[in-house]
Amino acid sequence: MMIMRKRIIVFAVTLLAMLGLAASPAHASYADCDWGTVCLWTGTDGTGTIYRLRGVAGQCINMVGGGVNSADSYANRREGNISHHVQFYDDFGCTGILLQVAHFDGGPIPSGAEGNFTVFRTSRGTHRNRVNSVWFNNG
Repeated sequence: MMIMRKRIIVFAVTLLAMLGLAASPAHASYADCDWGTVCLWTGTDGTGTIYRLRGVAGQCINMVGGGVNSADSYANRREGNISHHVQFYDDFGCTGILLQVAHFDGGPIPSGAEGNFTVFRTSRGTHRNRVNSVWFNNG
């Protein structure tokens, strides 16, 4: 039973990697985000650890591992037209709050856009939106 459980875990991790979510070492920048990819970074302005996501129109991809609730900046490099917009959510399964980013205020983020997630100032201090899932728009 324990061997089967380990095999299932290994299969699930492999499957997630095949879906296109990968982390790279720190010191990344916006220039490190390849075309055809949506990238998220743990730091502002494309710094920190980069997470690359590749999805198809109509797909939701959840963040995993160290990427969960840690992204501070983004770049959408899916290439040109309306079907290449993305949306960022604060909960898994592309649910919860549709995150706002400068210049787009919760609307779909077009291909070619990059920036930081909105910062909110509250009585408890500063809070920045954090991504847990990404919706790849289907136009």
